[in-house]
Amino acid sequence: MSLDDSAPQQAGSALWPERLVAPAQLWEVPAAEDGALWIGIDTASRLGGVALWCNGQVLAERTWHGGLNHTAQVVPALIDLLAAVGLRQNPATPLLPDHGGVALAGVVASTGPGSFTGLRAGLACAKALALARGVPLVGVPGLDALAYQLAAVVGVRRGTEVCAVSDAGRGNLYAARYRLHRGGLWRVSRYAVMSPDEFVAQLGAAAVRMLVGGELPLKTARALIADRADRMTVVTPAAALRRPGYLVALGKERAAAAGDPAGLEPLYVRRTSPEAARLDFVPPPRRRSAAGTHKRT
Repeated sequence: MSLDDSAPQQAGSALWPERLVAPAQLWEVPAAEDGALWIGIDTASRLGGVALWCNGQVLAERTWHGGLNHTAQVVPALIDLLAAVGLRQNPATPLLPDHGGVALAGVVASTGPGSFTGLRAGLACAKALALARGVPLVGVPGLDALAYQLAAVVGVRRGTEVCAVSDAGRGNLYAARYRLHRGGLWRVSRYAVMSPDEFVAQLGAAAVRMLVGGELPLKTARALIADRADRMTVVTPAAALRRPGYLVALGKERAAAAGDPAGLEPLYVRRTSPEAARLDFVPPPRRRSAAGTHKRT
């Protein structure tokens, strides 16, 4: 496959390096307001979230730590959010806005990696919305959206990588590495699952400056910076809280490649081999249209 960095690779691919989008700091301001509403849903881990996006801005978003009870939480949260911004529900199609000035343009859902139950709850809700109104459903890996958020909120210097982290349950972590390259944000590792001790050891062995954020246990955060404060920065919990508004922002960039909503599948990452726990780095291409081989998760 081509490693042409002039265009994004397939969104959410199991291959890397993979270009996500241009850095969020360089977001292109919309030329005009279109009045279209986008809904974002994230139920990949114990942290859940929903967001409403319209006319180039986040109308409202809600994030909560709710365990894994997303089946009972995501729909009421979305209803409350619609009501908070003055959008009524359509009596014939619950959850869809019934307002003359707002039309649903699309839905963005986190595809994981994450828990089986959590991902299924969010994707079921997202598919119902998209299919009922005939709009695109865009799947975005949650770690991609978090890396996009960290790059925008905290900022990334040249030569610094971003490592996005989420809770994998049973004391484990999901993680992936990202790097700015030629005006774009690239994922440069697999989506990996590992223990906190393995995570600390691998990042400690990486000879680069690293910005780390997400659902990071305090003990793990302390261990990361204990002997590596010169090249390891742990993002504050407030800045690293996974926000569904960024999920929508990244999903809108990928909307043109959205397929059949019914066919969108969650991304499950299981430790089926030693490689599944490795954050091996593969650099982005040095030249435009450089031929090369992707690695697989």
